[in-house]
Amino acid sequence: ATAAITMIGDETFLPYSRPMISHVLEGSQSHAKLPIRSVDFYNELDIEPILGQRAVGIEVESCQVILANGVKV
Repeated sequence: ATAAITMIGDETFLPYSRPMISHVLEGSQSHAKLPIRSVDFYNELDIEPILGQRAVGIEVESCQVILANGVKV
């Protein structure tokens, strides 16, 4: 079976390597090293990122997540 995945996060960036930040700031690594996965990874696996939004609730009966802005997904 296949299903779409929705990834919700309150940060406005796709997941990135936090330990790598210090290396980028000191100049020993490029900014391009921060993302953990490429945008293609999410597209190929049908993962829809919803960035910049915090999940604040779950409606179990309707299988929905409520975002801070009131939108239900």
